[in-house]
Amino acid sequence: MLKLSSLYEVDRFLKQSEVFLSYGEPDFEQDLRTMQKLRDVSKGKS
Repeated sequence: MLKLSSLYEVDRFLKQSEVFLSYGEPDFEQDLRTMQKLRDVSKGKS
């Protein structure tokens, strides 16, 4: 599909696309809190 011929090309592509593979539970929890805040702001809550 992307026709990347080596692991290094894949790594470079992911970094250029700002895709981070070390995404753990603390990252998920922070993203969840951020999404909840954004949802509250969009509904007019502070």
